[in-house]
Amino acid sequence: MNWKTLIQDLMNAGLTQAIIAASVDSGQSHISCLYRGDRKTPNWELGQRLLKLHAKHCKAKKAA
Repeated sequence: MNWKTLIQDLMNAGLTQAIIAASVDSGQSHISCLYRGDRKTPNWELGQRLLKLHAKHCKAKKAA
């Protein structure tokens, strides 16, 4: 999975880019850059927070 797909999954789960950003202690513009592919990878800490947020909001819904 790439970062665009991960962010799209979160948005499909009802989160806006602003909510995603606030949840992972980042700026909305940074999330938007990852989504558009302007930035290919986040720093390690942000990547880990995004993965945890994805697991919380998306993994359980896919398994249901």
